[in-house]
Amino acid sequence: MKKVLIIGASSGYGQALVEEYIEQSWIVFGVARSSYVSDNIHTQYEVSDFCNLPLYRNDIKNILQKENDIDLVIFVAGNVILKDKSEHVEQDILDMYANNLGYIRVTIELLELLGMNPDVISFGSQWSYKVGEEYLYWYSIMKHALKYFMKQQEKLRTCYHFYIPTTSTPKAQKIVEEISKSKENSGIVFKKDVTAKSVSKKVYKAYISGNSDSACLLGDLESSEEEDDEFDSILRSLNNFGYSDIINLIK
Repeated sequence: MKKVLIIGASSGYGQALVEEYIEQSWIVFGVARSSYVSDNIHTQYEVSDFCNLPLYRNDIKNILQKENDIDLVIFVAGNVILKDKSEHVEQDILDMYANNLGYIRVTIELLELLGMNPDVISFGSQWSYKVGEEYLYWYSIMKHALKYFMKQQEKLRTCYHFYIPTTSTPKAQKIVEEISKSKENSGIVFKKDVTAKSVSKKVYKAYISGNSDSACLLGDLESSEEEDDEFDSILRSLNNFGYSDIINLIK
């Protein structure tokens, strides 16, 4: 039986992926900040807050050393801090880096260090295309940086970066409400009849087929050259405004 390690397994897409891979007869190991993931999971692991990368590194290293024959690692954990761009302090930015990109980098570095070469899946979202959105500004930057990072990893291992739709969860609704306070239209569109369960089935099917191109269409989204150019110009402007340390982290 094949083995999958799902990081960010306690809710939403993560929990749905746990159930999907169990249904497909995989041995599933779940990693989350909370102790409960699923009654059917093979093993559940609890890790420190992803914001504290040294502690997370120690936790995930212990897990990888114990489960050293993993076939697939799925990175689902991610977080957005709901503040207007002007209200974010440096720690907010560092936290969003750690929660959306940093922990993935740490894990992959450890995989290399331990001589492990599983396939890897990560996720972008509908929100990661809203580069100019004030409430999603830094989250969008981290998601774009993750996309570029995964493109680099494609040269070293089998990688998939899936663009998935926004489902109407309580957290997603809260984000839309916050954004709508400052503008008439949040720009966030919830796909009808799309659930975490239905998307997890598409993720599994795309992965098994080995077709990363079809995987990118899970949310009917593709990154355009204009969006990439906008992201690059934002990075340049951030450097001019004294964010060089942040730029060095995410590039």
